[in-house]
Amino acid sequence: MRDFSQVFVLGTAIGGLYALMGVGLNLIFGVMRVANLAHGALYMVGGYAAYFAATRAHLPLALAMAVAVLASGAAGYALNATVLRPLYRQRLERPSEFVLIVTFALSLVASSAATVLFSSDYQKINGFWPVDLDLGGWAMISGDRVVAFAFALVLIAGLIWLVYFTDTGRGWRALAQSRSGAEIVGIDVFRLSNLAFATSGALAGAAGAILVPLYLAYPTMGSSALVKSFVVVILGGLGSIAGSLIAGFLLAWAEVFGSIYIDPAYSDLYGFSIMILVLLLRPNGLFGKLGRMV
Repeated sequence: MRDFSQVFVLGTAIGGLYALMGVGLNLIFGVMRVANLAHGALYMVGGYAAYFAATRAHLPLALAMAVAVLASGAAGYALNATVLRPLYRQRLERPSEFVLIVTFALSLVASSAATVLFSSDYQKINGFWPVDLDLGGWAMISGDRVVAFAFALVLIAGLIWLVYFTDTGRGWRALAQSRSGAEIVGIDVFRLSNLAFATSGALAGAAGAILVPLYLAYPTMGSSALVKSFVVVILGGLGSIAGSLIAGFLLAWAEVFGSIYIDPAYSDLYGFSIMILVLLLRPNGLFGKLGRMV
């Protein structure tokens, strides 16, 4: 029983972080109807920003995390406001393909630039709570994982509040339903899109920052994060934030239980298997709908 509870607790802790990775990407899917392949690069920006703020600027870890969120949020804003600006200045024949190509190229440039600037060495910072906690004899978990999990849930709750209880969120939902309709009623599509990319980037960077104490910072760290994010989005359903939250836990439990009870060499395979099964049975995801919404 202790082994089962240990695996369940570890999967739950990881699931919160997977959900944080996925909700930012799903926000862009829901609002913009495009796939941002530079999401992993924004995750990397957050990781390195936290590392340099903590080790070179010697900021307290909480401030280093805030710097990471601001840096990745600004990078997300700049990505949409500059590189993707043709989406708004002219009617592209294939906007989705344009975004895929541009963001994929940008992700390659970002990882290569990080290798040149920071080397390929693995970098680490000390965590918030470097202790091992005994959960009533049922399981053990590191304090850093508890802090990361709590931080992830707070940020996801903040996103839900932003989407459903603010004017910005109402604008995003209107844009998700119909860009043309949003423009007709006077909504500034470009401004709202910039804010969506900034928010998505901030969430990705936050995930990268809080995982540096656990998984290190390195130039290609965004590749794995991007794959996990896409699996979460596909499982939960395009445009469903609640779906991403639940899918994050499902993916983590599948990987952890599969690694412990079957074979750790195929940890990624377990999540992909569930994703394929969901696509076969529910092509729109567990919580997706034919009509997309945030």
